[in-house]
Amino acid sequence: MQPRALDDDAPPAVGYGVCMLTLLLTLAACTVDETGRSRSEPANSSTTEPSSSETLPTDTPSSGTTSSTSGTSTTSTSTTDTPTTGTSTTGPTTGGTTSTEPVVDEEDAGSPGDESEALFDDTVVHEVAITLPDDSVVALTNDGYTYVPGSVTVDGVHLDLVGVRLRGKIGSFRELDEKPKFKIDFNQYIGGQRLFGVETLTLNNSVVDCSFLIEKVAYEAFREVGVPASRITFATVTLNGEPYGLYQLVETQDDRYLEHHFEDPSGNLYDGKYVYDGSFDTVTLDFEADLWPLFQLEEGVDVGNEDVARVSEVIATSRRTPDFYAETGAVVDMERLHRFLAVEQWVDNWDGYALNQNNYRVYFDPSVEGRAVVLPFDLDLALDETFWDIFFDWSRPTGELAEACYDDPVCTDAHREAVAEVLDTLDAMDLEARMEQWGDLTLEAALADPRKECGDDDVGRARRDLAELVSERSADLGDFWGL
Repeated sequence: MQPRALDDDAPPAVGYGVCMLTLLLTLAACTVDETGRSRSEPANSSTTEPSSSETLPTDTPSSGTTSSTSGTSTTSTSTTDTPTTGTSTTGPTTGGTTSTEPVVDEEDAGSPGDESEALFDDTVVHEVAITLPDDSVVALTNDGYTYVPGSVTVDGVHLDLVGVRLRGKIGSFRELDEKPKFKIDFNQYIGGQRLFGVETLTLNNSVVDCSFLIEKVAYEAFREVGVPASRITFATVTLNGEPYGLYQLVETQDDRYLEHHFEDPSGNLYDGKYVYDGSFDTVTLDFEADLWPLFQLEEGVDVGNEDVARVSEVIATSRRTPDFYAETGAVVDMERLHRFLAVEQWVDNWDGYALNQNNYRVYFDPSVEGRAVVLPFDLDLALDETFWDIFFDWSRPTGELAEACYDDPVCTDAHREAVAEVLDTLDAMDLEARMEQWGDLTLEAALADPRKECGDDDVGRARRDLAELVSERSADLGDFWGL
């Protein structure tokens, strides 16, 4: 049976293969850390029942009307307790004050610029209030991966008609009455609708991270060394008035993300993940002859995955030849690949590209003659020293690009030099001080989170463990590469 590509937020029933999945989940069920809970639970599991009501709150937002004409949209509403729909602030607010600046952009509105910077300001904990009518609650309860209509207020700015769905895969997926990941699409029903210059919000739940800081630390490390990683900050989330706790607000990797991070955003962006063959067996995607057709195009123009095929072919034909590094460098941005792989190892992302061929994106950047740029995605399982080391070894990566580079002396020497530069950059960023600031900012919200799956004492313990791990990573990586 031909494997079929899954959405990046595939249902949690899908695994990495029957035997491996059974083994991993068995170990996850039996392996607990000093906090008394599994560091990586299987889907739909929880060691602590949410302290909120067992019955999901439902509510119906005030009805409104929408109209759309030739690329612009307007929205009116009779809601009296929310800011006026169709307006936005110039930055985050706490009191719901709005201006008359429209949140609905023309299709060619250009780069989100400073407006989106306000949304990802990491000096405040943002506020996201989701409202779903009864029908939408029922629909998401039955099928969490299909968008349903609802409304949202972010930092006092209200949109009356947006798409809401759940997201996540093995380990971090949770049902609607637990603490799910959310994806909110502002233009799902109103074309061109934006909020703070972005099209979608990604809200990650930190259910496998008692510190609530792992994703922030990992993404910032990538960004610090020049890898175009998503911006990330913190938000408290409510659903129909009920608190859902502290979340990570992560920049969605879509066309607006490309506009913000790349000189030329017109290239193709692909999702790298596992694919499902219909019999509960899975294959992780990589640059291989039988796998390149399964990469899912996220943004850009459908070229039949010819760009992915070209990379796969070059790796296959040049591997273990004297020309490998030069020929691969013609189709892959090797400078950014070295930095990506170095940071992926620094944050010990066992569930990323090099070790597991999962949770990554590939962008073909026109500004560097269409060469491929590998990008990080979904980092909630980074910085986690547990039993995963039994299965994964950084000296033996399995990702085609990483493995081929480690096999090539020219590429290995270049990578070692890049690692040295990355370590200098990360050491200079004073990450420990930043972590302390983020910890102080979010501590109250983390402790007050009624749906977190660990105790209050575990939050502090996990943060201390994370700080110790981060303080050791540069030395560990330096020793690994003989620096």
